[in-house]
Amino acid sequence: MLIFTCSRDVNSLSSTHPAIHIIETYLSHIIDSNTSSTHKYNPTEDGYLVLIEKSDLRRTLTDIGISKKLVEIPFEGVTKIDDFYHAVYVPNNQFTLSFLIPDESWIPENLRKHLEDYLDEK
Repeated sequence: MLIFTCSRDVNSLSSTHPAIHIIETYLSHIIDSNTSSTHKYNPTEDGYLVLIEKSDLRRTLTDIGISKKLVEIPFEGVTKIDDFYHAVYVPNNQFTLSFLIPDESWIPENLRKHLEDYLDEK
C-alpha cells in the first residue's frame, strides 16, 4: 500500500508508473477541494489517496484506520479509470479515502465483484 497525502509523496513513484497521472490528478483534486480561504488541507482530517498493492488484498487495513479488509468496505462509489478502479470510502462527514486498485489478474473474484457492485456506470 502506498499512501499519498501531498504532491511530494508522488515522487516515490517512478515517472513511468502506470498510475502516476491518475494519482497526480486525484491527489490534486483532494487537496484543492479541501482547501479554502478559511481551511488548509489536512490529510488526517480531510483524507488522502491510497494505491493498493497485491499484498493488501487479504489483510485488514488497520494501518490506515480501517478494521476491515478491502472487500468489506462499504464504498460510496467506484469508477473505472484506465486500468484502475477508483473507490471512495467516506467514514464521516469530512474524511474521505480514495483507493486506486489496479485492475489486474491478481484481484480476487470476490473483490472484483464487490467493486463492480459499486461501479458508477456514467
